[in-house]
Amino acid sequence: MVTVLFAKMREAAGTQGRTVLYVSHNMNTIRQLCDRCVVMDESKIIFDGDVEKAIELYTAVTPQKLPGKYIYDKTYHNELWKHPDFTIEEMRVTDRESFTFDSGEDILLSLKVSAKRAYNNVKFRFEFSDMSDNKLGSMWSRGALSFAENEQRELAAKISSRLFTPGQYKVDIVAFLTDAFGEDHFLDGVYPGFYMEISEKINEANPYVWHREWWGPLRLQEFEIE
Repeated sequence: MVTVLFAKMREAAGTQGRTVLYVSHNMNTIRQLCDRCVVMDESKIIFDGDVEKAIELYTAVTPQKLPGKYIYDKTYHNELWKHPDFTIEEMRVTDRESFTFDSGEDILLSLKVSAKRAYNNVKFRFEFSDMSDNKLGSMWSRGALSFAENEQRELAAKISSRLFTPGQYKVDIVAFLTDAFGEDHFLDGVYPGFYMEISEKINEANPYVWHREWWGPLRLQEFEIE
């Protein structure tokens, strides 16, 4: 569905002579759709021009901003394909003022969502990318939730930072339903949901320095050897 929408937008811009204004924090979709890019910082235009240069500037500016709370206005959502009756509204970290953590720490989150009608079997997914928008992996919520009509709720989530090596990450948040055949049905998503930074700290959970350039950005589960 998303691919079809992107194709229609490209067609409108390329063959119908229209100017399409696309606002997003998702660098991959910007690469797919745009031939000119404007970067804004605190409501001021700081760049207007080449797409790759804009993305390079954006990723240099954005990671420095790691607030402890995100309020999702329409620029975070894809309004063309989100479900109108379910909304991801806010995300905050519960025990500090920013999304900065030491290696091995638990990341405690509070996610505010609202449902205009009743839903069953709602699940959530965190999709992790590096700062160049290369997808690294995803986490699914365990179990499913139900929502009553016109219910707003704050959900608690916990992520272990043990999997992540020192560096900065972009995390998208998706809410969805799963049918009897295991297929996902999208409700809402925010792009990005938040940025987080993992700092190197040698401790019991992180006993040695990680060489990201050789071993990669994710620390997989230890294996047994005898």
